[in-house]
Amino acid sequence: MEASPLPTWRRYAALAAHSSLERGRTSGELTVSDQGFRFRGDRAEFFLPLNRAKLSIGGASDRLIFIAHPNEPDLSIYTSDRTILHDPVLISHPELVDSLRIMRNKRIRNWSVLTAVCLLLIATPLAFVLNIDYFAALAVRQIPYSWEEQLGKTALGQIQVQSTFMPAEQSDPLLKELTAPLIEALGESPYRFHFYVANEKSINAFALPGGYIVIHSELLLRAESAEELLGVLAHEIAHVTERHGTRGIVAKSGAWLVFQAVIGDAGGILTTLGAAAPFLLSQNYSRGFETDADEQGYVLLDRAHVDAAGMAAFFGKIRDEEAAVRKKTAEQLGEKSADVLSDVPEFLRTHPLTEKRIAHIKKLAAEQQGPYRNLERPFAQLKDRVRAFATHAPDADDSTTDRPPTDKVPTNIVQTDLPTAASSTSPADPSERNP
Repeated sequence: MEASPLPTWRRYAALAAHSSLERGRTSGELTVSDQGFRFRGDRAEFFLPLNRAKLSIGGASDRLIFIAHPNEPDLSIYTSDRTILHDPVLISHPELVDSLRIMRNKRIRNWSVLTAVCLLLIATPLAFVLNIDYFAALAVRQIPYSWEEQLGKTALGQIQVQSTFMPAEQSDPLLKELTAPLIEALGESPYRFHFYVANEKSINAFALPGGYIVIHSELLLRAESAEELLGVLAHEIAHVTERHGTRGIVAKSGAWLVFQAVIGDAGGILTTLGAAAPFLLSQNYSRGFETDADEQGYVLLDRAHVDAAGMAAFFGKIRDEEAAVRKKTAEQLGEKSADVLSDVPEFLRTHPLTEKRIAHIKKLAAEQQGPYRNLERPFAQLKDRVRAFATHAPDADDSTTDRPPTDKVPTNIVQTDLPTAASSTSPADPSERNP
């Protein structure tokens, strides 16, 4: 009498490998019973007892279940049907319980690893983009200082076309005397710093890569002490030494170029920098860069024995300017317009809120201990020269000049548009170069 077929859930498509087979293997059907494993194929039939049978997983991505037995060392039966791991006969057999559990756990681990790798492939570029400033700082290390110097000099030349610079013979002696303590406090540095006074009616100063720092004449005229001026200059020097300008360009050059530079191939970044001078004229520093420049500027002031309270005092003037602009706007256009124009949410600002910066700098300055340098004499002399220069400069009367607008000058502190005292400059000596 012919035996009834086994239930379909106990049948599995399989292959058998044995030296007696043509080409070494054949396909067929595997069934499981209480006695063991039976393989039936077109050209062969094999039986492996359940007792002492060994199950293992292998193959590409552990997709196959292998069945072996010490009685038939040359025979291997395997199936890709993983439901066999849940076969009622097998999971109830005491000799196979542990091996089945190990195989199932290994499969789970393999899927977990695969999932983790996929997530890593997604998360890595995302993390790279979200932390582009950090990686830009690493990439900048591949850029020679000489490239920064040339980039800054090129940008300075473009600014000199737009603005009149104070003659070097009038400004250099006093600026060098005033800034000497800061430069000495830097110690060894790859940069040679150059300071210029530009005829601009906004309260501002900005740093270009390579050590070029431009001070608006209005800032000098508004400063009431050497400490206020040096507080601003220490902040700008920190932008140079921390390479903020170059890092800003690198971060905006694209994640792929940044990645290439991080791993040592800076060719793409250097090509980008070669044409980046115009970008510097409209670049604003991030809130993180501004805070960093405040903190590093304070460290420099402290080393130079300059009262850091001057930095906070000058930023206070900027706060007052902002308040005055808001009040004037409210009087002319109403409170709602003043709110829109003045109370920009912090996350939309390119600089930290002035109030927060002042509070932070005051906290740092409170930890400072004197005595402090007295630089009021060269400061007073410089201020007198700037005032005389601004009064007699050819473009002191804006109505008689065709000078291009100066709203493209970098705004690394805060600018205001209130009516201010006249000021001007003429081309500075461009012969000095950074090393």
